[in-house]
Parts: sequence; structure tokens; C-alpha cells
Amino acid sequence: MQNDSFVVQGGHKLNGTIVPSGNKNEALPVIAAALLTEEEVIIDNIPNIKDTRIMIEVASKLGVKVKKITDHKYSFNSRNIDSSKLYGKLTSQIRSSLLFMAPLLIRCGTVIMPSSGGDKIGKRRIDTHLLAFQKLGAEVTYGKNCSISLEKAKGTYMLLDEASVMATENAIMLAVLAEGKTTIYNAACEPHVQGLCNMLNAMGGKITGIGTNLITIAGVTKLYGCNHKIMPDHIEIGSLIGLAVATGSNMRIKGAYNRHLDIILPAYKKLGIDVKIEGEDLVIDEKQKLQIIDDIGGKIPVIYDQPW
Repeated sequence: MQNDSFVVQGGHKLNGTIVPSGNKNEALPVIAAALLTEEEVIIDNIPNIKDTRIMIEVASKLGVKVKKITDHKYSFNSRNIDSSKLYGKLTSQIRSSLLFMAPLLIRCGTVIMPSSGGDKIGKRRIDTHLLAFQKLGAEVTYGKNCSISLEKAKGTYMLLDEASVMATENAIMLAVLAEGKTTIYNAACEPHVQGLCNMLNAMGGKITGIGTNLITIAGVTKLYGCNHKIMPDHIEIGSLIGLAVATGSNMRIKGAYNRHLDIILPAYKKLGIDVKIEGEDLVIDEKQKLQIIDDIGGKIPVIYDQPW
């Protein structure tokens, strides 16, 4: 049995410059979304990790012609795909295999829901995905396997029973090529959901309300190829800031600043941590006060776990 471990020798500063990885949670849905068009889609800044490598391998198994341009940049051509290849051992390794369901329903008309893997946090429900599909006109048949079929997606109003990120992404991918208008309320609004919406709009989609919990989609008849660059991972950036401060380091995080950090940086400010913005870089100085800053009137400050 392999015994993986990290050995950390403390007491060292980490001065220097670092480039954050692309957002894994954006990479997974945009790879799936490449199947919505027969034209070439080029995706850049894909993090080279196990989840994305498996996701790309699953796409290849489905018939997508995948071309590796660099370690972080790939070309996808989905002219000929086969939905029957989705159900199998490979897809059970990652929960994100569920994201192929909407594109395959659009392109092939039927799909067997894969046995998805993911974090070991107990049995995770998939009801929200299936309910969204049904609202958009799909038929779900329960048996030994869950089979989903679709003749034509039709726009509708739906209120998601939970703000599930992946279910929101599946609903958006199905609705973008549906007939008519779709409104999704209680939609997840995390940066990775926004990244998917931005890519779909670049492909010819008509999605508004991006970044809110009320998304409106005017269905189109066709999507086209595009070039899409994945945003840097805001969670990794936030962790690097904490790491720099904890070790008393001077650190520059290259190309890290974007508007999604506007909810993270004020939280650090409440702890006395000053992060300078220089162009698209974040700069953390080793000299930080590290003190809790009271809210107005000496009130106890609160840091909430927001969507991101």
C-alpha cells in the first residue's frame, strides 16, 4: 500500500514570485462545454492535475479529438461523439463526469447517467441535475441505470431546490441551445460558473445575469468554436496570501488580481493584512500588523463563508 505524506520543515521564508494555477472548478465544466459545438474549442490555463487529466481522457473516449498544445493548453474538436461511452469505470473516478450529460443530451439525444466519483464526503444527491433536465423537457427513466432522453430542449422557468454549482452548470449548458427563454432562479454564482457562462457567450450563447443567482438564457440554434482562458484559482490565491503572511514572506502573486478577489481581500483586511494591487499582480509585504480591525463603533468584526 502506498503511503503518501507531506514532510514540512518549518522556519523558512518563502520570498519570491509565484504564478497561481488555473481554476480547476472552471476547467471541468468548460471542457464538457466544448462538446456543445462541432467546431474547434481551444482552452488555455488548464491546471495539470488528476481531475482535469481524467476529464480530458473521458472527452477523448467520447470521440472528441483532443490535441495537447502545451501542458496547460488543449484543442477540442467534437464533430463526432458517442454518448454510450460515458458510462464506465473511468467516469466513476471523478464527480465532474456528470457535466458531460447536458452536452451529450443536446448532441446525441440520450445518455446513461455515469457513476460519478468525487470527494469522499458521503452519498451526494444528484436530484437537482435530473429535476433541471426534466424542466427543460428531458425524460428520466429509473432502472438498473438512470437513462435520460431528450427530443428537444424547451426553455422554461425553474427554481433550483439547492444552489448546486454543477447542477447550475448542467442546466445552463442544456438551456443555451433550448428553444425559447430559460430563467434559472437560486442559481449558483461562483466564479467558475461565471467562467462557463462567459465561454458559452463567446461561443454564441445569450446568457445574462452572470454572477447573480438569477440567470436568464435566450436559447440559440447553434454554438461556435472559441478560444477561452481559464481564470486563476481564487482559492489558491487566497491560500497563498495566508501562507505569505504566516511565514513572514515577501511574495508577488503574478496575474492574480481579478474582481472575484474583491470579497476575499477585505476579509484579510479585517485581520490587519494589507495586500497591494500592482496591475494584475498581488504583492504581500513581510511586515504586517496582524491585528483584528474592529467594525465601525468598535463592533466585533465577522468573516462570513460566502459562495467563494
